[in-house]
Amino acid sequence: MSHTILAAACTGCAACIRVCPVNAILGEKKKPHAILTAICIDCGACGRICPYQAVFDPQGALVPMLKRSLWLQPRILEEKCISCGVCLEVCPTSVLDFAPLTDHRVRAVARLCDAPNCIGCSFCETACPVDAIAMQVGKSR
Repeated sequence: MSHTILAAACTGCAACIRVCPVNAILGEKKKPHAILTAICIDCGACGRICPYQAVFDPQGALVPMLKRSLWLQPRILEEKCISCGVCLEVCPTSVLDFAPLTDHRVRAVARLCDAPNCIGCSFCETACPVDAIAMQVGKSR
């Protein structure tokens, strides 16, 4: 099961369409939208952006709207990162990359390179095999 939109509450503002990283939401402007369950990755961004409280999670709970400045973002713990790249692979918005090597950095370390487009899904944190990612409230929006 995926996230769902309650048609009776949806005004068709399209905020959810703009934030969905996999284009799983359909609908015309000013008409109720719907989530394509076969495509939805359950990141929850549609619910956090919805100003009309019309999005419910797979368990049927309302996903409350949250200001984008309060969405979680990954903080990479450099001392733990093993440069495996798993976080880069699972990120649906491709906002992670490896930091450039410098005189002080002799190995690749993951970093958040596009904070404004991070949707706070926590997929990177969950996938990290060495717990090198901690989600925290973003500061760079």
